[in-house]
Amino acid sequence: MSKLIIRAAEKADIPAVCALYPAFFSAMAAYEPGYFQPGDADRAFLEQLVSGDEGGILLALKDEMLLGFAALQIQQAPAFPCMVPHRYAYLMDLAVRPDRQGGGVGTCLLAAARDWAMSRGLDYLELCVLERNRRAKQLYERFGFRTVLHTMRLEWTKGDDTS
Repeated sequence: MSKLIIRAAEKADIPAVCALYPAFFSAMAAYEPGYFQPGDADRAFLEQLVSGDEGGILLALKDEMLLGFAALQIQQAPAFPCMVPHRYAYLMDLAVRPDRQGGGVGTCLLAAARDWAMSRGLDYLELCVLERNRRAKQLYERFGFRTVLHTMRLEWTKGDDTS
């Protein structure tokens, strides 16, 4: 039996990555339908991500089949006097084929993302997770992530009188 391979994506891998995005976006839409909707990946953005120096996509493959990916981008703290200057890796998307979730693919991708960030001398790895995505939150917490910011939203129906 072959083992899971993690490697950096190349431009030729983008169609396979794009093929996983509809299920990923549909899952996000199920958690937050007022914020996300089903859709396709932005192929041009993904191509830029794998060809530039400020990001990358890591692939999880088994028997040459794409099981999941991690899309990463290097970011830096805003240049405000109150902010400590630092650069970090932002995990934009972590997607695993629905039929392979719960089998360790996400954990392997997180470890590879951490190593990717550390090898570039970045200060930490950061991500955002939807509050209702309990499985993802549990995975990230098991891996050692901790909450440092809690985004809150006040919503209203268009036409509500707020005066």
